[in-house]
Amino acid sequence: MSVGLASPPPRDLWVVADDGARLHVRHWPRVGGVPTLLLPGRAEPAAKYDEVADRLRSRGCAVWAPDWRGQGASAREAPPLRTTDGATRLVPGWIRDFDRYVADLGCVVAELALRRPLVVGHSMGGHLALRYALSVGGEGLRGVIATAPMVALNLPAPRWQITVATAALVGAGLGHRLLPGSGDSPTVRLGPGHSPFEGNDLTYDQARFERYQALLRANPDLATGPATLQWLQAALRSMALLRRAAPRLRVPALLLGAVDDALVPEPSVRAFAARMPTARYVPVPGAKHELYQERDAAQAHVWRAVDWSLREWAVRAAPRGERPPQT
Repeated sequence: MSVGLASPPPRDLWVVADDGARLHVRHWPRVGGVPTLLLPGRAEPAAKYDEVADRLRSRGCAVWAPDWRGQGASAREAPPLRTTDGATRLVPGWIRDFDRYVADLGCVVAELALRRPLVVGHSMGGHLALRYALSVGGEGLRGVIATAPMVALNLPAPRWQITVATAALVGAGLGHRLLPGSGDSPTVRLGPGHSPFEGNDLTYDQARFERYQALLRANPDLATGPATLQWLQAALRSMALLRRAAPRLRVPALLLGAVDDALVPEPSVRAFAARMPTARYVPVPGAKHELYQERDAAQAHVWRAVDWSLREWAVRAAPRGERPPQT
């Protein structure tokens, strides 16, 4: 019987951005590993991604996951809310412009001396992986893997109407207001970690859903509240920029869409990938928005596509006769 060496536990690092903000980075080391950035979605702390990071580490990657400013353990910039029970100071999602996120990511890469990293991002993290690729050019990255990348949002009205209304409200000084209806969410009413599994829009996997809720209950300071109008305006502007730039994105990329996604429409991800010359698109059936938190069958679909791309980009060696995933 052979006994493998246990992987080192994750470490907490800190990077100071160019404006002085302290950014937390969770690092899963691997000696000689391919430098890999793992970018969480909106409101997700890096600590949520231990399982994903370990899977990447087993594939030859050394992984760094920054907490975006305003999230997790990084610097917060919005005034906190009080939950209904008054016990938790919950900071909502706020950012003036997504250019700030891209600049922060550049600071992390420079400070940690990550040369030609692989970038893996989910949702807003997938969006920012593509924005970062646009800023540094295809030669600056090994590749991008984006699950349910935020290239569009499922909105309650036509995009142009939401864009005009949001701009008017932010212009009137209401940018710190929560998005309509979100103030009654379980997170605001009951505190972090109390969202019910039934009726959730994120995953069909109850065990992984409950594991994340337990993480938030144990670490409520890592939680981020609902998005603000200012965040939505910044997101709408950045998504429009990214859609216009899709034909100019020349980095090797794998984009995966969740067929049952209620937040980022799967057809929008498919259409974006079709306009990006170097992208491969793979739909994942039987999956909601959070592909890395889904049931094992859906995750097997995801990781088959990931493995193929890593081999194609010379991160892993390919077994003989293996065929690419169906698009």
